[in-house]
Amino acid sequence: MKRIALILLFASSLTVGQAIAAPTYIDVSASSQTPGGDGTGILMGGDVDTFTSVFTQMALFADTTTTQYDTDSSGTLTIGDKFADTGHAAVTDLLPPLGDDEGLGVLSELTVAWSGLTGTTTSELTPVGPELVQTVAYDASNTTFSFYFHGDAGGPLGGPNSDFGSIGSADNTGFTDGEKVLEIAIKGGTGVNKFDLGGDFLTGSSVLQGEIIFALDDFWWFDNGDGVASAGDKEFNDLLGLAIPITLRSNIDQNTDDTLLDLSGAGSPGPQGFGDELFQVHSTHDGSVDFSIPEPGTLALLGLGLVLVPVIRRRILVKNLSN
Repeated sequence: MKRIALILLFASSLTVGQAIAAPTYIDVSASSQTPGGDGTGILMGGDVDTFTSVFTQMALFADTTTTQYDTDSSGTLTIGDKFADTGHAAVTDLLPPLGDDEGLGVLSELTVAWSGLTGTTTSELTPVGPELVQTVAYDASNTTFSFYFHGDAGGPLGGPNSDFGSIGSADNTGFTDGEKVLEIAIKGGTGVNKFDLGGDFLTGSSVLQGEIIFALDDFWWFDNGDGVASAGDKEFNDLLGLAIPITLRSNIDQNTDDTLLDLSGAGSPGPQGFGDELFQVHSTHDGSVDFSIPEPGTLALLGLGLVLVPVIRRRILVKNLSN
């Protein structure tokens, strides 16, 4: 069973100003790695179009490795100790179950990869009812969460080729050989982990702030409220250049049977300022991703703001010079 450790629990939602729960959909033909991915359309989901149905969540299976450090040289896990996280995940289903998933998870795959996500323990284990609660804070860093799509990973309609290997992220393969469709740069965040009174992990959640720094054009869309892929919808690519903060949220029910505590590196030096390694925890997780995104009107105002800022600055400068 999993013991006390800091594990990244991954999922996402986008928020800025007023946000709405984001039904989204995918156009697989936008990817160059989809058979026929030239915009002409293919028969992946049993129909004549290349759009998934509108969905609100993505089910995930993830494999992670967390390295915990003894930053204050106390010999135990205490407030201020640093940790680093790496992992891979594969989308296993679109939720609610769709009439059209364009073969995702069977003929195609959507995967996620990240590494070097670091943070700090911000509280001791605190009894809250029948649970022990621990909080963490994530660092602003060069870490990115990168999403990849592969429309035919195994050869003519051969299906996904991502392989989790053994427990932990060290031997995961095939998660980044698709086409990158979305990338989010992490700017910080917080997390909460809950354990039973014996120290076994129960649940966890994380909120990571970031910005979209890449989105494949015409691939990932959010619905305008009519429940179908249609003209006038916005896409993730529309968020580029707006410096909009994003929040990645997770509430993942983890499979605590697939956990391995690794003490083989205990005592070895960590990165500068992190102290010596205490332990590693290799784990697998089941969960889901749900999105919230800016309202279309908010996006429009933000875009207008970017246009008007230079104009306002010029006007202020002219006014100052005339005084």
